[in-house]
Amino acid sequence: MKRIAVLGLGLLFLLAPTARGQQVTLSLRQPPPNQLTLTDLWQLTVIYISAAGAPSQPITARLVGTVRIMDRLQGGGIVVTATTSTFTLAPGTRIFTPQSINTAAPIQVQWTNQKIRDAVSSTGQFPTGQYSACVEIFLVSGNGQRSLAIDCINATVEVTTPPMLVSPAAATTVELKYPIFTWTPPVPVSPRTRIQYTLKMVEIHARQTAGAAMQTNPAWLEQPTVGGTTIQYPPSARDLKVGQRYAWMVFAATEGFPLGKSEVWEFTYQPAGAIVTVAPATVKPKGNLDVLEELLRSCREASGSVKPMLTK
Repeated sequence: MKRIAVLGLGLLFLLAPTARGQQVTLSLRQPPPNQLTLTDLWQLTVIYISAAGAPSQPITARLVGTVRIMDRLQGGGIVVTATTSTFTLAPGTRIFTPQSINTAAPIQVQWTNQKIRDAVSSTGQFPTGQYSACVEIFLVSGNGQRSLAIDCINATVEVTTPPMLVSPAAATTVELKYPIFTWTPPVPVSPRTRIQYTLKMVEIHARQTAGAAMQTNPAWLEQPTVGGTTIQYPPSARDLKVGQRYAWMVFAATEGFPLGKSEVWEFTYQPAGAIVTVAPATVKPKGNLDVLEELLRSCREASGSVKPMLTK
């Protein structure tokens, strides 16, 4: 009886490395602040190594991602589950992206919260709330599947409004040589959030709109600032041109991640008392035939053959 027990223990010891041969770790990347999308489930790194003495063989795996809302007032629980088809995982480090997963293992998505599904469909990201996102990797075999590793992250989403321009007002005239630009910050944003703003200005040419000029023309000025919502046109920058129209807008970001951009406004620089020079109209010189025709007409009028035109 003891011999059978010893043999059984020895057999278990020999089988243990094979049963535990796959050592897999999974690391899910944190999404940008104040954002969460379905694609964030597939920004991850998987490391697969074999235990000592175990063969380094590829395995068949599957990824399952879930997003859970933590606020019970919004329903609580899992709101979506996304499952990949099976794929081959070779030993080593593999970095996944949404594109690589869709190519290697198409994803099936199942929603359990219609309200949040509608919000994601219309905006591309999860609505305001507290979320927990998890991704788990499973070993798939003829006997079913078993979990190899899991990683979870927490994400707080607060849908913000972009910065709003205040001054100079849209389609107005600016007289100051160094005008002051002001705007409101994006909201809601935590008071501790360090916001970087960039003021961008471009010239508006001919019949361009402000929006078209902002998209196509080179920047006349790109001025960064941190925290404040006011920038004075720097004296070190190029002088504004009298009578010139300019388009301007503001970008907001935190730690390199965008928080939004304002609409595009325009103004015209026209200092008080400045005279806008207008190019003189060009006069087409008269040709020899024109001069000859006028001379003949004058002779006919003098002889009375043609009555001169009377002015009223």
